[in-house]
Amino acid sequence: MPIEPTAQLVPALLDLPFREGYVSSIIYVSLYVSLAAVALSTLFSIPVAIVVGLADFPGKQFVKSVINTGMGFPSVVVGLIVLFAVSNQGPLGSLDLIFTKQAMIMSQFVLATPPITAISLAAVTGVDETVRDAAR
Repeated sequence: MPIEPTAQLVPALLDLPFREGYVSSIIYVSLYVSLAAVALSTLFSIPVAIVVGLADFPGKQFVKSVINTGMGFPSVVVGLIVLFAVSNQGPLGSLDLIFTKQAMIMSQFVLATPPITAISLAAVTGVDETVRDAAR
């Protein structure tokens, strides 16, 4: 089999989905929602990890357990919970968020927060005490 037809076929197949305008729109929405959710989750998770990692308070072990449990949430369950929350009869129904980017960001925020918090918490608690004292 000659290489030339195959070399011409591959770029044509890669270009095929982008001939329709909606594919680039889908890619844009996916990137927007994912990046927004991860950015918001990071802004929330890092301070929580710092407080949980450095401060001693009652319920600290419970907070760690909630963080670790959150990493096991199935994405379908989180999606359904957010769907029920933003539906017309849900507690956030008056905000008309159902089937919007904001609702997708909420779902992904709930999914992304536990792993980001756990990784940040491991990083905070993994710092040697002498390094922490030197930073003060």
